[in-house]
Amino acid sequence: MIKIKCSFYDFSDNEKLNEFLTKNAINQQNYLIKDIYKYKQLFEYKYIICEEQGEILGVMPFVLYRNDLGNIIHSMPFLGYGGIASSCLDSACTDVFKFIIDFFMSFAKNENVLLATICTTPFSDDYNIYKKVLKPEIEKENFYQYLNLEEDIFGNMSSKFRGNLRRNKKKCESFGVSISESYSLDDLKYWYNNVYKKRLLETNCAIYPYEVFEVFATKFNKDKFKIVYAKIEEKIIGGGMFLNQGSSIDNFMRVIDSDYFYTQAGSCIDLWSVEYALNSGAKYYNWQSCDKIGSPIFKNKAYWGSKTDNHYYLTKIIGDLSEFVKIPLEVIKKEYAGIYVMPYEKFING
Repeated sequence: MIKIKCSFYDFSDNEKLNEFLTKNAINQQNYLIKDIYKYKQLFEYKYIICEEQGEILGVMPFVLYRNDLGNIIHSMPFLGYGGIASSCLDSACTDVFKFIIDFFMSFAKNENVLLATICTTPFSDDYNIYKKVLKPEIEKENFYQYLNLEEDIFGNMSSKFRGNLRRNKKKCESFGVSISESYSLDDLKYWYNNVYKKRLLETNCAIYPYEVFEVFATKFNKDKFKIVYAKIEEKIIGGGMFLNQGSSIDNFMRVIDSDYFYTQAGSCIDLWSVEYALNSGAKYYNWQSCDKIGSPIFKNKAYWGSKTDNHYYLTKIIGDLSEFVKIPLEVIKKEYAGIYVMPYEKFING
């Protein structure tokens, strides 16, 4: 008889859980992430643990966002990838996923949740299990670009781009740009306030809370992430955060001050991060997604010899949406800032 049970983690010390996460989870599935949402009003961080006779089989973090218009669940706001991390193989995964999803759905219904979304992870075969167990009514496909680090990255790129990369590195050096790691919170705050926010306001992109970066810098071991900066005479002009997910190195965020684009600091940080990935033992370098296929950003990654694949936003409809879909989009965007709800075209005025 199967004796699998699910419960919410109370965040007490758990060496067994830490060992499980090291072997089976990406950073976004680690409970250390919880402090990102600590001071976010209306965000409730939850963490499901699935066990059988004391052995951890799977975990699933998620965030419940409460709003008078309707409660929403998302697997990991601000961080993208999430969902279930498990140690199971093949058909056994379906049982573990089913226990976790059943527990998850029971909680969602008791909390009057309208919609619950899981953002699947790259380089994973979990999509078909979610389709079978979660049975999502809404799916949104999202591409990501990546390098297979088992291939000859520099040998496979075009000779023209390889030459451009060499020239950009020399240009970077000629302007006195240095690339170095730093885990100083002073450096992080400067980059966040003077480079990151400035550039994302220029491009009209969503700005992540400072806590997203601070939590990695203060809670995670340095083998799980790297922070590097581009500096000219100690002034930070750009920076990047790269997550070591085990099988991949994720380019989580790389932003350069537009006033210093001429230095090619971005190319130098990209080169640093790819070389770091090649030495890490990871199989993939994940550029993640960008604005759209065919854009200048997309093409730049393609020049590296990047391939394209998809992950998914899988949404389960739990409550009655008949009134919710009538809400104007401008209200939805304001009330659910930072939270994926569902594709805009599902709203009547979308």
